[in-house]
Amino acid sequence: MSQLCIIKEKVEIFQLDLSLSKYEHRRYTFPFKFISSHRSNLSPFVSLKVLAFNNVDVVNRVVNFFIFNCPLLEKLSIHQSLLLTHLEIVGPSCFNLKDLELCHCINLDFIKIHNINLVSFKYIGWKSNLLLENVTSVLTADFKMTQAVICELVHTFTTYFTRLRTLSLEFGHMGMDLYFLDHALPKFNNLKVLVLKLSGMEDVSLLGITPLIEASPYLQKLHIELEWAKTMISKEKVIQKKCPHQHLKEVIYSGYLGGFADRVLTTYLTRNSVALDTLIINPYEYDAQEARVRARRHLQGKIPKRVKLVIL
Repeated sequence: MSQLCIIKEKVEIFQLDLSLSKYEHRRYTFPFKFISSHRSNLSPFVSLKVLAFNNVDVVNRVVNFFIFNCPLLEKLSIHQSLLLTHLEIVGPSCFNLKDLELCHCINLDFIKIHNINLVSFKYIGWKSNLLLENVTSVLTADFKMTQAVICELVHTFTTYFTRLRTLSLEFGHMGMDLYFLDHALPKFNNLKVLVLKLSGMEDVSLLGITPLIEASPYLQKLHIELEWAKTMISKEKVIQKKCPHQHLKEVIYSGYLGGFADRVLTTYLTRNSVALDTLIINPYEYDAQEARVRARRHLQGKIPKRVKLVIL
């Protein structure tokens, strides 16, 4: 019945989400023969604007069919497809595509994005398999990758996403140190909002992420999100680092535990951000009461008076 509806109507949104299926152990492959049988009559798809597959296996030619035969397509979202290996999104066939999401497609070895007016790009993967050209229209990027791949791709971001205004990066901490990133990173000259999500946290210095902040000279809002693997607090002496931030006004710090890592990073931010007016501390949820006590002890009366401190 659903197939008949698609055939008879010029649908604008087609979403197939099997992530909550009770038959989750059985993979479903979207049939290419269903769409290929309509090559001579594209009317069912010509108005399609949103295409989303979640926990559905789609082969390369299925995605290619929609890309090349849906001229109004604005959003393409593919999550947890095991069969997708190669994806090329090249203008002018994808002229209207603005929003692209590729998440947990573990066999996706190659992604080519050329000459399209993409505005938002979300990618969760483990390979530095991006081939980009003329994608300066991207304003929002959200990437979750390994630490090593993030390091490799930072230069790619600054080279091709030159108009980027909002960047979200998620990666594993894995004993991060002062040399996590090259300190001579190219600049994100238009970046206004930076979100850094770190998983697998231990209580060691977070100064290794500061080159990303320093590479964003016009940054206005910073959101730090920490997920802790080990919550044993270190009593090491706080390390200080100087690098003025002229435009950073708001810092949201989530997962604050109150140990060495938090003290080092909040000290760095409050002492170097000359325009900072708001610091919001969201304590580590599994030890929130103690984390609040540590936050007050560390921050109240010790940060510039102009900064409004909010401890949630």
